[in-house]
Amino acid sequence: MHIAYIDESGSTGERLDDQEQPVFAMAGLVVRDEGWRKTSREIQSVLIEAFGGSLPDGFELHAADLLAPEGQGFFAGWEMDARTTLARGLLQLIEERKHQILLQVYDKKRLIETAQPAPKVGFPWSDPWELAFAMFLTMFEEFLRGKVTARGI
Repeated sequence: MHIAYIDESGSTGERLDDQEQPVFAMAGLVVRDEGWRKTSREIQSVLIEAFGGSLPDGFELHAADLLAPEGQGFFAGWEMDARTTLARGLLQLIEERKHQILLQVYDKKRLIETAQPAPKVGFPWSDPWELAFAMFLTMFEEFLRGKVTARGI
């Protein structure tokens, strides 16, 4: 069994011309069911070490905070090198654990110019969240097909 953790950024619904959020992204991490606890513990360890022994109360990891030019949120005041090292360490962990990353990214203005396919596809083509989620499910299914005995949730 495989589990997919999904998150998105830049969701403005069908408002595709939002100047403040011109890009929509949906990413997912596909984890084997027998490996998710170990992966979770290892991610916690990497984060706890980066914060010097304990995580701040209410901590949530957001790439926007981690990779902002000056760092923000829980990463405000961190040097770019420290934040980049943490990001690379987390990506290396995902690679070492052989998890799969799935990604959909859309330039929302280009969706304005894109015609709805015919026949209808069963979701609002003009909402990047709906489009990305449908594509994500397709990618997840294709990933699982490559696994002889895999199922997913």
